[in-house]
Amino acid sequence: RVILQVLVAAREPLSRNQLAQATSFDAEDELPAMLSRISTFVPQRDGRYSLFHRSLFEWLTGWDQALDEPHAAGYFANPKKGHTRLADWGWLEYAKGAGALSIYALRHLPRHLSSSGRVDDLAALLTDWRYLERKGEGTDAAGTTVFDVINDFALARETLPAAHPRRRLLNLLAEAIRLDTELIARH
Repeated sequence: RVILQVLVAAREPLSRNQLAQATSFDAEDELPAMLSRISTFVPQRDGRYSLFHRSLFEWLTGWDQALDEPHAAGYFANPKKGHTRLADWGWLEYAKGAGALSIYALRHLPRHLSSSGRVDDLAALLTDWRYLERKGEGTDAAGTTVFDVINDFALARETLPAAHPRRRLLNLLAEAIRLDTELIARH
């Protein structure tokens, strides 16, 4: 179930090592056997794992309102728990410095923080100049751009309560980046 929770929350297919980091299962001893048991539904493609079809995601995460129970019964995979695990993994990387972030965390940590309700951490991340600089570099490996940074600020606007202490600062940063998007993108 833990593996499925992470996979329904993941924003892109994950490697076995990434799954190990997010789930705390051992990448060599525990995960191969578990992944083998669910390989029909979670096939390995180019060394990465994801659900084989959107309909499986809907079944695993869906809720039958009439019966007040999950469609998947004992296989129910709570996306919020998956987001929490992915946020925890990304936050551990971030604690080592913005330069230590994996490509996955660099791309998706804001979404996982938001989806797991960690608004203070999201605000801290988006007011860290080292993180913003790294994300806005537009490196080929990470594939991030200044437009991804703008989307992160839009996500923060949707997520942070109006009374959050960093809300005003985030709004000012978002506006400054929006106004200088072309210049930032060029340089």
